[in-house]
Amino acid sequence: MFLKICANMTDNPHAFVGDYFYQESRREALDMRQLADRVSWILRNLGNDENEKSINFFVDWVVEQRRPEHRRPPFIFIIRDGLSEGQFAMACKEELEAIHIGCKEYDPGYRPRFLLIVGTKRHFKKFFIENGPRLTNSANLPPGSVIDQQVVRADLTEFYMQPHVPLKGTGKAIEYAVLENEVDINMDELQAFLMSLSYSHQIVNIATSLTAPVYQAHELAKRGKNNFIAFRKFYRDAVPERELSLPAQQPIRIVDYRGVTHLLAYWGNGTTILSHRFTA
Repeated sequence: MFLKICANMTDNPHAFVGDYFYQESRREALDMRQLADRVSWILRNLGNDENEKSINFFVDWVVEQRRPEHRRPPFIFIIRDGLSEGQFAMACKEELEAIHIGCKEYDPGYRPRFLLIVGTKRHFKKFFIENGPRLTNSANLPPGSVIDQQVVRADLTEFYMQPHVPLKGTGKAIEYAVLENEVDINMDELQAFLMSLSYSHQIVNIATSLTAPVYQAHELAKRGKNNFIAFRKFYRDAVPERELSLPAQQPIRIVDYRGVTHLLAYWGNGTTILSHRFTA
């Protein structure tokens, strides 16, 4: 399984870079130890101080990398992708706790406030405007559309956003659910913030359906997958393994994914300071 993490931790606060790590497949939860380590690593990138470690998980609206006055951002915005509704509680409890641990390992006195959002395209809701210009009398939503009333859940802060122009077919809005809002940001500010991130891809001058950090995270996952496939193909004997003991059975050898992460990830076991984006 290929996990990815992306943050605006370079000299330019609008540029997002990141890395990936590996864990066993068919696991709903992330490897919390690796997540906490990556949080500390990102914070270290922000401060660019060999004696300090720090993170910005997906998005932080006030942090620039290597700005001493911002090496401890008061707010950390997290945009989580790939979760079903049944995993929301896990994200709020386990994953957010791992991020807290990473912040404490960076600085025991560091207590940032968090905004945790889940964005997904894996839903079955489709929106269109009536009396559109097409022969069917309906059309896609105009770019920049936000739906936050009537069709959203009452037990959760939820809204749908379509920042992009669909190139073909029916456009699909991103479903956002706010799971934690310690910064007390209102919905108009949050929606404007997410909308602006959809224009930060930088490879093209149009909006993407997903925000830039999430889009980059997907590209990092592809890079991690391809690197692992190539490594296993050409250097199969070098793939790290560990012994797994099973009840009433002989121990078996399985891939040591933390060892694979150590070999193939870009973070250099927490020592690399990233300054350039290497994905498109």
